[in-house]
Order: sequence, then C-alpha cells, then structure tokens
Amino acid sequence: MKASTRASVVKLAAACRLSAAVLVALAAVRLAVVATLDAARARAPALATSTAPPPVTASASPVDSSRAGRVHRAVRASGKSVLVNLVVTAGGRSEVYVDHGLVGKSPYIGDVSCRVGSTVVIQVVPAKGAPRVFKRECVEGGTIEIGD
Repeated sequence: MKASTRASVVKLAAACRLSAAVLVALAAVRLAVVATLDAARARAPALATSTAPPPVTASASPVDSSRAGRVHRAVRASGKSVLVNLVVTAGGRSEVYVDHGLVGKSPYIGDVSCRVGSTVVIQVVPAKGAPRVFKRECVEGGTIEIGD
C-alpha cells in the first residue's frame, strides 16, 4: 500500500473516532436534560394559572374534605416565601431575568424564591429582537415552565 494512501486511511479513521465521540457526548447531554426535566415535572405539581379561588356553587352533594383542606392550606400559606423550580427552554441562548434580576441564559433550570400567591415575572431577552415577558403565579412546591 502506498504511504499517501495509508496516511489518508489513518486520518479518516481518526476523524471517524472523533465523530463517534462527539455523537456519544451529545446523546449523554440530551439524556441528562430529559432526565432533569422529567424529575422536575414529577417532583412538583402543575402550576395553577389563576390566583382566584375556584367559584363556590351551591350543590346537594357533600363537600370533598380533601379539596377543602388543600384550599385552606393554600390560603393559610399565602405570602410565605418559598423556592420553586424554574425551567426555561424558550428563546435559544437568551438571557433569563426573574423579577428584573439576571439568573442566567436559556436553557435554564434552577430554583427561584417567591412569595406564595404573588406573580413572578420572567423575561427572556434574546440577543436580537424583542424580549418576551411571562407572568406566572407562585405556588408552594410548584414548577414554572417557560417553553416555545
């Protein structure tokens, strides 16, 4: 075999090994992100979309005591400072602000503190274009998810 052909084969083999290593690394990162998002969703209940309590209607059926307890606990805990999970996947590599303070760049996964019942303002500011503003209610044990 010629020396130039052999050198070409060696370079091609090295390029293939490098490509395989990059693909394995990308798969590992993807797996880590998916596992983290699934864990955050499983750990916390869905975030309520409204701060108003459910309407009270007169009915002949008895009141569900488990539901009444949850409403009572939510009212009692109102104003309590808590940590909630924040997952921002919107906007590519945009800056993420929570209540006007920079917390990082998207995709962002972390905890933010807020008071139960208050509104959390999340701004996703891309390098070019208009910032996107999201308002979510702070719920104890909740997760705030901002996605495209």
